[in-house]
Amino acid sequence: MSDEHPWFKMYPEDWIGDPELRLCRPAARGLLADIMALCHEGQPYGYLTRKDGSKYTESELCHILHVKPKEFRRLYAELKTRRRIMQNGSGVYVPRLVREREKLERFRKYGKRGGSPVFGRGKKKSKDGLTLWEMKQVLEALESHRDGISDRKSADWKETCRRIKDLKTQIREYGKGE
Repeated sequence: MSDEHPWFKMYPEDWIGDPELRLCRPAARGLLADIMALCHEGQPYGYLTRKDGSKYTESELCHILHVKPKEFRRLYAELKTRRRIMQNGSGVYVPRLVREREKLERFRKYGKRGGSPVFGRGKKKSKDGLTLWEMKQVLEALESHRDGISDRKSADWKETCRRIKDLKTQIREYGKGE
């Protein structure tokens, strides 16, 4: 997958702000960054494997990552304890990368349908024949109109509030349709 995406998202705020990650020593965080780079090349994506899907041995990882076996085991255990890397029947993986890839695949699937997972990006219509985008535009206009009415006891204000309430209900029900 890295041929298609030669990079992966790395948000500095998430890296610095993740309390579990901050509990890891700097050496463990450095090892995690290197492991993430290897997992980016792995098959399946996010797993600590080669491009062909074969698994690395501990000695190969130590050599590639330039770390002594004893230090590798200690840092690796620390990352597993903090759940920065995990293991299942398929092997060792970085949960964050696997989640990102699953999200990307969902977005791709939705993109083929027009974008939105629920609303088909304007293709699906409400009972009034409006797309979600159109309903949101109407709602915004109604709320702006309501905010401009000074007399909250007027019939216009009450009717606008009723229409806003109905439209919000319609938007919620519209989302449950799929």
